[in-house]
Amino acid sequence: MAGLHTLRSELAQAKERILKIETYFKVAFAVAAIFGLAGAFGASIISSIKSEIAVLSADKDKLAEVIGEIKRDAVNAIVTSEKESLAKISSARNGAISRIDGEVSEEISNFLSNSEVVTLYKCPVGTGGWTPGGAWGSYGCQGQISTHSQCTNIEHPNVQNRDCNELGTFKLAR
Repeated sequence: MAGLHTLRSELAQAKERILKIETYFKVAFAVAAIFGLAGAFGASIISSIKSEIAVLSADKDKLAEVIGEIKRDAVNAIVTSEKESLAKISSARNGAISRIDGEVSEEISNFLSNSEVVTLYKCPVGTGGWTPGGAWGSYGCQGQISTHSQCTNIEHPNVQNRDCNELGTFKLAR
């Protein structure tokens, strides 16, 4: 960064020198025009000023090139630092994910070892056309999901048992 400061200082000095030379050039031109000095002296000054401007312009281009190199180096250093930071973050994240995966696997294992398998059934709705009549009724087949393989409809004194359809098994935690 100290090199960049020095380059900026030299660039500022070069700009000042160019401004001074341009001022001299303008003054010399004005003097030559006012006093009618169009001779060798004026031409010599103009030639000298042009060569000084060419040298300073080359110095300015060289400074701009060096500044460009410094900027590229700084950007590359920042990019490298950011890549290293992202790699560290990614590594930490992967470690956390592995730890969480282990904890979840352990929880699932504990759940499975402390659970009971239950078969579930879906019972039919209504009596399926059965109409014996009776003093009172209780209708246990209402399309419910149950752990029983049958449901019961009663029209006292008559009883109807209907088969329920197996849905599958379910793990029930204790």
